[in-house]
Amino acid sequence: MSLERIQLNLRLDRHPELFDALKEVSETTGVSINSFAIHALKASLGLEVSTTQPGSSSELASLAAKVEALEKRLEMHHQVLERLAVTPMVL
Repeated sequence: MSLERIQLNLRLDRHPELFDALKEVSETTGVSINSFAIHALKASLGLEVSTTQPGSSSELASLAAKVEALEKRLEMHHQVLERLAVTPMVL
């Protein structure tokens, strides 16, 4: 019985901020980018229940990375709106 090696290669050249956030979370938590990505994919697809305790350092690091990614996306949206001469709402 042979084991098939399945790989998923992601092109992140248009999303350098995502790769930077992955590297930072990986370095902060001591978890490889591969393991983090697999865990994130499983969690987002509902295939895995989170095993982290609320408030744990790995959960906080994950949340911090998500907040940072959302802030960067919001900034990009603001820049697009500015180019379109639309005033963005300030929350």
